[in-house]
Amino acid sequence: MIITLASLASLPILVVGLLYVTLPATSSAPLAVDVKIIRNVDPPQVVIVNQDDSDWSNLNVTLNGAFYHYYKHSLPQGKELSLPVTAFVRRSGLPFDPANLEIDEVNVAARRVSGYRATRDFEIPRGQDP
Repeated sequence: MIITLASLASLPILVVGLLYVTLPATSSAPLAVDVKIIRNVDPPQVVIVNQDDSDWSNLNVTLNGAFYHYYKHSLPQGKELSLPVTAFVRRSGLPFDPANLEIDEVNVAARRVSGYRATRDFEIPRGQDP
């Protein structure tokens, strides 16, 4: 019984240690990114500009905390990526509908060449571009 209690007490410590070793590192510095919303085209577009000093991979862009787009190619330093808002979908597969929804926030997350992940959030006031 003592052995069982000791193993149960040490299990959380082992799990936290395993997660610490296996999860990728993150950077405390925010991602150097610029986000533009182009509304005068059909469909509207979200433009992501890599202003960082390195290339990015595993680029994830989230609209309004619910609509996601994963860009599997790398985004070189100084380059921009233009995504139509219809490319963003909920986890259920429902696409972003620009006729009924307005973009309130944008989150950009990417992995730097160093292996660190970094993110940046943008809040967009109604009717304004970042």
